[in-house]
Amino acid sequence: MHDALCVLMNTIKNKSIVWGGGHAEMVMAKSIDELAEFVEGKKALAVSAFATALRELPIILCDNGGYDSQEIV
Repeated sequence: MHDALCVLMNTIKNKSIVWGGGHAEMVMAKSIDELAEFVEGKKALAVSAFATALRELPIILCDNGGYDSQEIV
């Protein structure tokens, strides 16, 4: 409870936002997908697979947080 109140106080004091919950991973996956268009051959498959793996992290975070990832996606 104390931690939740501290987060609330800091949110009110500091108006800047840091996106969480897998946002960074999704942004990286999008950039990597764009990069994969310029990579040729088998390397393109590896780059695309890495982007796919990054997209799995928000689902894992959701499941570990007690949410139903199938419901949110």
